[in-house]
Amino acid sequence: MDRNIQKAIEAGERTEAAMLLVRNWCTHVRIKKFGGTGMVEQMTGLPIGNHGLECDHATAGGFYSWDLRESALDFYDRNCVDCKKRKPVGVPNLSTLVKERDDARAAEAARVAAEQQKQAEAHQARVLARTQLRQGLGPLSSAIVDHIDEFDAQRDQEHRDRLCESARLAPEHFVESLIEYIFKLTEKEPWFTEAGLTILDHVKADPQRIARLAIAPLGKTGPIDTHARVLLSRVEHIDPAQIADAVPAIIEFASPYDEFNFGRERAPKPELLQALWAAYPAPIREVLDRLLSSRRHYMVELGARGLLAIHARDPLVLKPFHRSMVSKFSRAELLLDDYDEYRSSFRFLRDAIVAAFEDAPEEMDALVQEYISGADKRSKNHAYKIYEAALRYDYDGPVIRPTSRVHRIAFKRLLWAATTEESEKVLRHVHEMLRGRPRQMVEIARAEIDGLLGAVLLLDDRLRRHDEAKPAEGEKTFLDVLERRNQRSTITQLMKSLIEWASTAAKGDLVLMKRVVALFDQIPEGRNDLHGIVLGCVEHLSDTVEGLKLVLPHLYYGLVGPSALVRAYAAEALGDMRHDNIPPLVYEAFLALLLDPFVVVHQAAVDALGHLELPEELQERAAQALLNLVKCYSQKSGEDRFLIECVRELAYELRRLGKAEGNVGKYLVQVLLKADPLYLKSMIRSLGHALGKTKGFVDLVLKLLPGLDGHNHHREDELRLLAELPDAAILSRREAFEKLGIDVAPERPWLAAYIVEELARAGAWSEASRVADAGAKVEPTIHNESRLIYMTFMKITAAFEEAIAEGRGDALEALTKQWEENVKREEEFKADVERRNSRSSFPYTR
Repeated sequence: MDRNIQKAIEAGERTEAAMLLVRNWCTHVRIKKFGGTGMVEQMTGLPIGNHGLECDHATAGGFYSWDLRESALDFYDRNCVDCKKRKPVGVPNLSTLVKERDDARAAEAARVAAEQQKQAEAHQARVLARTQLRQGLGPLSSAIVDHIDEFDAQRDQEHRDRLCESARLAPEHFVESLIEYIFKLTEKEPWFTEAGLTILDHVKADPQRIARLAIAPLGKTGPIDTHARVLLSRVEHIDPAQIADAVPAIIEFASPYDEFNFGRERAPKPELLQALWAAYPAPIREVLDRLLSSRRHYMVELGARGLLAIHARDPLVLKPFHRSMVSKFSRAELLLDDYDEYRSSFRFLRDAIVAAFEDAPEEMDALVQEYISGADKRSKNHAYKIYEAALRYDYDGPVIRPTSRVHRIAFKRLLWAATTEESEKVLRHVHEMLRGRPRQMVEIARAEIDGLLGAVLLLDDRLRRHDEAKPAEGEKTFLDVLERRNQRSTITQLMKSLIEWASTAAKGDLVLMKRVVALFDQIPEGRNDLHGIVLGCVEHLSDTVEGLKLVLPHLYYGLVGPSALVRAYAAEALGDMRHDNIPPLVYEAFLALLLDPFVVVHQAAVDALGHLELPEELQERAAQALLNLVKCYSQKSGEDRFLIECVRELAYELRRLGKAEGNVGKYLVQVLLKADPLYLKSMIRSLGHALGKTKGFVDLVLKLLPGLDGHNHHREDELRLLAELPDAAILSRREAFEKLGIDVAPERPWLAAYIVEELARAGAWSEASRVADAGAKVEPTIHNESRLIYMTFMKITAAFEEAIAEGRGDALEALTKQWEENVKREEEFKADVERRNSRSSFPYTR
């Protein structure tokens, strides 16, 4: 079973057991879940996810966690310790968890006390030893022992530095007996290690003994900066037998793992590792080989980090590890015990392999091909990722020259794989490599343009085989159909990327542009997908006058040709290209696509229309065509997405002409009122720009407001449009806003508050007051206290504004007194919340 699934099941079992304890604790408590229901939860029926507790008599609340036991204990500390409202249900209950927690705390306190006593006794023994040491020392040497006493009593940076400065400024006062004591103290006491090594370094003590002390604890202590500094000046005195155990810590020091640095980024310091490699290559190589052979992901990556750190000084370090690196990367699923999808990328091992590729491209290519030829499907997929990694580049870096053997080899291998390998993952690797434009790879694409164009033709053959292949018996479920669609989409998207790279690389070179355009003549009859995809070159080649002349006949033929699919592709290509110097005849041909009877064609044309600036004389015809589409699709079901897109394009045209508030604009609003809110919500902001002042638009906002869930309500477009509605529009629907506010107030008081604000802004004081009053009409429990206070403020504010507007000055004094009473109520509530939160062990802000 997948490790993460097993963890989820175990968490669900713990939460299920904790739920019983919580429910038996008190009848008032409620268990709430935050978030949705996952597949594992559906399959097992276990409560998996973040859960928390609520109670009508709890002011401080609590938090939601993956382990309900933590949430329950924190809730108990905040709210249940001194609660007088508890109604017990049965046993066992929450007191079981509380006792376990308190017993664990008591045991920990006893352990800490025993440890403190042990440390105190050890400190006394050290003080006694230093008292005896002083008997044979002079005054200045005794003062140094006093500094050691002070550092032992107060282990801070100030006392440490004072002691180390004594060694730097007056090494002659560190007599032999004192140095011997410092050696022993450094060896036995971890807290003194760094200070001891620094002192012994300053006084030039026995180098072999210092080196042994410095290297022995590596991997068992924290920061090793002092150890590294001391060892770096005594490399020749290091015992080779001690190196192997220290190498992992030295690699970590040389190349820190920075994924979870929490703002404390550590600078790489590879000098010690590089020096050890130069002086003792055999034990270092043995450790690196052992790390790369490990069955744990972290250890393999640690070995790769070490190789990369050494490689910066010695490029030959990677050569003996070529095979083991490629093997581990390609067959990770078989060679790692903790392999999963989160550990499949191998960030450092990948970089080490790329570095090896750059050092010896032909040798590494032969090795990768050897693994591919004899690998299973999954290992083969991983092996191809090596080529993908070798092609990665810095977008801000220089253009890669076509003389780069690494890039030429990797590029050819991936192109070949895309046309020969059946694995969809390999296709995805290639598509990932070709995503976007060539950028720094443009010279490589130019050099390999024939391969790019050839791959397009071969992929079209693969696409045809895919379309002609009939699903096997039993492969007709929804998931099977979806999988086949995804496979087809991957092929077509890769073909589009290949055309984009080829045409981008050819741009500006007449010979290469002719070679790309010549691809049209190689397309067999009936290959409409290929014809349409190749039209993607229009976007890039049309940037120049020479390129436009080459592609224009093919674009025009695509717009008026017999294939509906090609016409749709041509519309897309026209929308993507630059529109300078386009003859009016092309726009005439495009305009006909808006009236095309084939759905795929006129939908593609509407999508392209948003990117075009039609000539003035054609804009009215385009608007009429859009209006016809709106009338047609408004009568169909299940086409709301495209209908709203047509409405949006027509609305922006009306806005440009200053006619958005006319009869057509009103008609469009009525059409939108019948549309599915799901699609309407995604475009409501842009529709508001065009139709926001049109009569009836307020009804669209009213239609969408009930669908808000409140998780991100301060960023909802509907609320922004609500705030932008004219006062007259709100007043025209004041009863509808009042009804909506009253309806949502019990469950979503925050939405009711927004409605109160806008009704008050428009001058509908009575309606605003009634909505606020509805929000305050809840059971007066402690749980609802915060809401009651807030809605009371809203109610008083609305009543205050209404009194001023109506000239009822005599009512203001009573309202002011109500406001002051509510302020006092709020202060008392906040004080109670603060008192309860202070009992929690978790930071909490209400």
